[in-house]
Amino acid sequence: MVERANSRMKGAEQIDKELEAAYSLKDQLESELTKQETMSERVVVRKDLRKCNQKIREMTDWKDDLKKIRKGLEKISHHP
Repeated sequence: MVERANSRMKGAEQIDKELEAAYSLKDQLESELTKQETMSERVVVRKDLRKCNQKIREMTDWKDDLKKIRKGLEKISHHP
């Protein structure tokens, strides 16, 4: 059970790294959006920005799920 918890902790750390990268990409895309001159160029950037925001939502949900699992495991391991 401890191995599972450690594995999940590593998963949470990986999600943190990916979230950091995703937020950085989001900032870059938002900056790029303001630099695009034509509507067709903006459409492409907005599409990428939507994908990035979706990925951030998914990773945030996964992280929340991992926290719930960790709390559940802690209750089980501390319960006599």
